[in-house]
Amino acid sequence: MKLRQAALTSARTQWADYILGYYKRTPHYIPIRNWESTGCHPVPMIHSTMLIDLRRSASAALAFYPVHHRYLWAVDDILAFAFSARQAGVQMFICNKEHYGYLPLPLNTKQTLKEEVESFSHTVTEALSTYQ
Repeated sequence: MKLRQAALTSARTQWADYILGYYKRTPHYIPIRNWESTGCHPVPMIHSTMLIDLRRSASAALAFYPVHHRYLWAVDDILAFAFSARQAGVQMFICNKEHYGYLPLPLNTKQTLKEEVESFSHTVTEALSTYQ
């Protein structure tokens, strides 16, 4: 959580607008994920990548660490960040109006560099086969 907070703090000093996040599956997840329902959808959590408008004053209250003083559940960076967003009155959205790219699946600690190359090759193949 401290590393994610450091990334958020660093992004604020650079006026960057990205940080990693989390999602929560809802009945709407699959249609959004499969591009059957396009647009900007309000969601409780986001996974993988998010854009944050750090010019908004409410973004100052977004934090991974330390957790919000009213947060009483498991210490989890994703849940803590989503809670801080709710407390700050910041609604998170998934926007799939445009295709922004691909994220390769993260490897587990026992996987090799060769397996990472293979995984990346699959990601590139998927990108090339679905490019319109």
